[in-house]
Amino acid sequence: MKSLSTIQALAKAAKIISAILFVCAIVGLCLCGAGILSLAFGVVSFQLGNTTVQGILPDVASVSDGTLYADLAQGMIACLVVIVLTAFAKHYFKQELADGNPFSHDGAQKLMRLGILGTILPLVGELAAELVCALLKQMLPDVAADELNIAGWATIGLAIIVMACLCEYGADLREGKRSFSKAKNTKKQCGTKILEKTCQWKTH
Repeated sequence: MKSLSTIQALAKAAKIISAILFVCAIVGLCLCGAGILSLAFGVVSFQLGNTTVQGILPDVASVSDGTLYADLAQGMIACLVVIVLTAFAKHYFKQELADGNPFSHDGAQKLMRLGILGTILPLVGELAAELVCALLKQMLPDVAADELNIAGWATIGLAIIVMACLCEYGADLREGKRSFSKAKNTKKQCGTKILEKTCQWKTH
């Protein structure tokens, strides 16, 4: 079962990566929120020792406040999408490792849920980002933020949905094989009992 061992090793690695991305997305969300608050309170220059943010990112000084608001808001939306998806991914890989194989109904249902969210959330996130930018353009001058291009993630969600269907089919095959094996064993036991009773009658 070398292939199953490979799948389990990949599942362990994916669970760890999902946890890391989950934490990174939370940190990114907090940083974007802090950036918006700093703009709102007029704190546009941070200094770490003898180094300023403008020294690290000199292009930031030439960007308008409206554009910064839009970029940070889009960053928060992207981080929220990643947080939700990685949280559900962690739950799926935890279930898969507990089952010992990807072919279980519980695991397939969690994978299907992840696929549906992976298809819908990027589209909703990109739409929300466009609405936020449109509102900011009405409220603030000089908003020239780049578009949030995460709608392409939906194709990954569709691929996960297909994988979930395959896992569900595999789970059905496993259950069918068990049922067939169980019925075969029951039939064999019944035949053995009938043979024993027939031998007893002949002996009497």
